[in-house]
Amino acid sequence: MKLLVAFLLMFMAYTHAREDVIRVAMKAQLETPQLRSVVTTDLDGDISETTIDYVAPDRFRLTQPDTDMIIIGDKTYQNEGGGWNVLEMNMAAIINQYRNSDMIDGVTLSNVQALGEETLDGKPCVVYSYTQDFEGLISQDKLWIEKSTGLPLRLESEGQVLNTYSKSVINYSYAGVEITAPVQ
Repeated sequence: MKLLVAFLLMFMAYTHAREDVIRVAMKAQLETPQLRSVVTTDLDGDISETTIDYVAPDRFRLTQPDTDMIIIGDKTYQNEGGGWNVLEMNMAAIINQYRNSDMIDGVTLSNVQALGEETLDGKPCVVYSYTQDFEGLISQDKLWIEKSTGLPLRLESEGQVLNTYSKSVINYSYAGVEITAPVQ
């Protein structure tokens, strides 16, 4: 019986440690001075791509085929193909809520499994799969964490969003990101 209890405690500690690795990687990503996220999303066959750039402390850029938005401090610029406009709305407060480590603590992770090691873009990674629940939005995720930096390099996520099947692939990079105010 003692052996069984010891094994269960060891297994629970190991499972908890895997969850911690994922949370630490997500939080480390929030601390990077620059980040590019290239998001490819499939919503029931409708595929779109969005690039989201961040440069600390307060620069963001969201690029889609028909829209480009730049946020620098409390200024928001938008171009929908006809030139740049300054928006009256301060989008920085909305964006910054997603750069808050408390949000990561609010995510429930379950069924965490270490899948082994893979090389992604020439970089050795440890790969994890897990179920994520964020405020009732449940997804099945697979995360590649670069071994040398501890930072996420890719996230694949599948789930239902408003009764619509969604699959997203996000590729992350951490260098070469620049964001400047548009010339008006």
